[in-house]
Amino acid sequence: MPADARGRAKFPPIETAAERRKRLVRNRKARQLYPPAHHRRRRQFAARIERGEEIKCPRCGQVIGADQFWDLGHDDYDPAIERPEHRSCNRSAPNRLPKSREW
Repeated sequence: MPADARGRAKFPPIETAAERRKRLVRNRKARQLYPPAHHRRRRQFAARIERGEEIKCPRCGQVIGADQFWDLGHDDYDPAIERPEHRSCNRSAPNRLPKSREW
C-alpha cells in the first residue's frame, strides 16, 4: 500500500453490502449486453484497423481510420450482426433511421 504524507499506509474504504450488491448488478448487466464474444470481435477489428486495412462504416460509407473513435455496432435489422462503425454514426442511428430497433 502506498503511504500518505505522514508515512501511514492508506487502505481503501470498506465497501458496504448495499454498494457491493449495486456493483455486482451493474457488472452483470454489462456482461449481458457485451459478452466475451463481443469483446473478442472488437479486439479483432481493432487489430485490423490498426494495421491499416480499409474498413468502411456501413452507415456513412467512409473508411474508419486508426485515429478515429469507433464502436462495434449492431445491424438495424439483424442484431446478431456486429460491425465497426464510427462512434458518431453508431450513436446517432436511432435518431436517423425510421425502422431502427427499439432499445
